[in-house]
Amino acid sequence: MKRIQLIMLMSAFLFVISCKKDKDQPPSNNNNPLVADFVMATTSGIATAYLGLTNTSTGATSYLWTLNFENSAYDPSTPYSATTKDAGFYVQWPSNPGAANLPELKVNVKLTVSNGTDTRYVSKSFTLKNPGPLGPLVADFWMNTTSGIAPLALTLTNSSTGATSYNWTLNFENSAYDPFTPYSATTKDAGFNVQWPSNSGAANLPELKVNVKLAVSNGTDTRYANKSFTLKNPQDCARNATAKTTVTITSSNPYRFYVNGVLQGTISGNSSKSFVHPAGVNNSLKVEQVSGYVAYPTVATDVQTQNACSEWSWKPVL
Repeated sequence: MKRIQLIMLMSAFLFVISCKKDKDQPPSNNNNPLVADFVMATTSGIATAYLGLTNTSTGATSYLWTLNFENSAYDPSTPYSATTKDAGFYVQWPSNPGAANLPELKVNVKLTVSNGTDTRYVSKSFTLKNPGPLGPLVADFWMNTTSGIAPLALTLTNSSTGATSYNWTLNFENSAYDPFTPYSATTKDAGFNVQWPSNSGAANLPELKVNVKLAVSNGTDTRYANKSFTLKNPQDCARNATAKTTVTITSSNPYRFYVNGVLQGTISGNSSKSFVHPAGVNNSLKVEQVSGYVAYPTVATDVQTQNACSEWSWKPVL
């Protein structure tokens, strides 16, 4: 009987000890699992490209970033690495001669995270583009204006990439107005003082469209960019489509002058006066006596086609 009691006492003691140990164990961190993840600021860029890396991992206490070219032959002698939570790298184009003529390279980014017990990994990649003459060839440029009165100072700023030679040309949309000496340049940026055409057919036009073409080359391939601007006639009458009519009154009485029924002004007796008014096909001209009549005023009319900047003298029969 004593033996049984001793066994029961020992069992109870071991049970108490066991419960105490279970109570002292730290709780498992199921609410903060260890997960590796991050966000890249970009997935493509021209070297030297800045790559910002934002860590979105959970449950980690240490971090290790590594960057490697997909082809390890292009990895730098000093590897890209960091142990901060977030990271950022200026990624250079490899100095390895084998990369000189490649348009782009794939770079792998690996993040390793740990909580002191376990480790997790995540990898992503981005495209690094060659900044050199045989890198991505793109033609583009900016114009300082898209419209202006001749002579127009046009500034062209080149924003192309990957090019070693440039060729600028300017042409009027109607080639009949192109100058004898073409507008052209082979500099990276360019500027032209664009004149109104001397061609007589352009004299009374209000405006003309001018096309700008940039051709860029890297010695192997060629790319083009095209834009246009509006060149406006330096003459006010052309831009505003106006004509001028000088009316001479041979009566001693004053007369009113109308164009298409719209009063332009009054002319004193025995005098002349000029009026600027809208140009047009078959303009209806009329003078009407203001005073000095008995029953009805004297009226005289005429019809004329008056183009922009044209001048017409009219001496109505009164």
